[in-house]
Amino acid sequence: MKTQSYVYILVSVILFFLVQQLKKNRDLTLEYIHSIQLIDTFSSTLHLDTASERKVAGYHPIFIGPPKRKMTLAYQFEIEDRYVDFSWGNYQRPQTDEIEIYVDNQGIIGSGKNIFIPPPPPPPPPGLDFHMPELPEHYRGEIRSYPVIIGNLSKDYLDIGFGGYLPLILEAKDSSGQWQPVQRKFTFSCGMGLGSIILPPNEVALSTCPLYQGDYQTRMRLAFWGLDDFIYSNEFVGWINYDQFTDKKRYY
Repeated sequence: MKTQSYVYILVSVILFFLVQQLKKNRDLTLEYIHSIQLIDTFSSTLHLDTASERKVAGYHPIFIGPPKRKMTLAYQFEIEDRYVDFSWGNYQRPQTDEIEIYVDNQGIIGSGKNIFIPPPPPPPPPGLDFHMPELPEHYRGEIRSYPVIIGNLSKDYLDIGFGGYLPLILEAKDSSGQWQPVQRKFTFSCGMGLGSIILPPNEVALSTCPLYQGDYQTRMRLAFWGLDDFIYSNEFVGWINYDQFTDKKRYY
């Protein structure tokens, strides 16, 4: 009888660890990404964004890591070191079928904040007491936003951004039904000392898509600069000012 009990316990333990391993190794799917529920416990006041021309985009990761069905937002200000690469070129930008970009137009959260990613500082000279300035652990912006979930569907580590920015812009359909950008891609004048943002297989990056007030309602989507082409999110309905189709920046 004791032997049977021991066998039962042993089998139960083995099955438990097998199930846990299967969960750990589970491939990320579109269905799983679309089912993720983000919970925002912050209570600061949010408002709609506004623009009268095509302005610079600013999409930042507020979380990178393994996904869960329900995720409580912390609006992290810093990215863990394992998600940053300062060597440049070690990882490839995603192709169209390697990531999913999902805009959850059923949820409202705050906007993200730029996460500056400097390289580790060199040790101070002997006798010099130097301390890096402390950054806040959390930052919830004041713009009403839709959650954006970027999932790595591939088996590879992917380069999805640089210097705290994700290469996303917002596009909208104009009055003739053509997709047009209503934002300009953010670019650095100098990339010295900045790191790439790395997304491991089966993990997600969370960001935010601003909601605008305006005079024109239309269909919208996010466009991501991939390896060879744009990668698009699902479509959703929103408002903008029609002048946001106009790029008033002067190029010299």
